Amino acid sequence: MNLNPMMINKKVKLHDTVYFGSILSSGDHGNAMLEQSFVEELKGKFPEVRVENAHGRTMGYSQLVEIDDIDPYEYYTWMMARGWAKKSLNMLAIASVKSDFMDRVTYKAKAKYPHLFV
Repeated sequence: MNLNPMMINKKVKLHDTVYFGSILSSGDHGNAMLEQSFVEELKGKFPEVRVENAHGRTMGYSQLVEIDDIDPYEYYTWMMARGWAKKSLNMLAIASVKSDFMDRVTYKAKAKYPHLFV
C-alpha cells in the first residue's frame, strides 16, 4: 500500500499567522470585527489554542496561532470549511509550492463538514 505522506495523521506543533487586512484601509472597522470573529470561532473549536496579536509584525489586523500536538489537516480543514483559508499565511505558503494542497484540503473539509458546503 502506497501512502501519501500528506495524508498521514501526524500530530505536530502548528504555527500560523492569520491576516485580516490593513489597519490603514477604509475598512478598518470591518477588519477588526472579522479578526474578533475569527478568534472567538477558533477558541470555540480549539480550546487549547494560543492566540497572540501579531499587528506589529504584519502592519495589519492579524493573529499568531499556535496549537500543540495537532494534526495540521484538522486545523486546515476547519479553516477551509469556515471560510478562513485565504486569511491563513501558512496555508497560502503551502499552496504556493504544492499545487494540489487547497484541492485536497477542500475535499477533506467537504467530507468532514458537509453542512458548511451546501
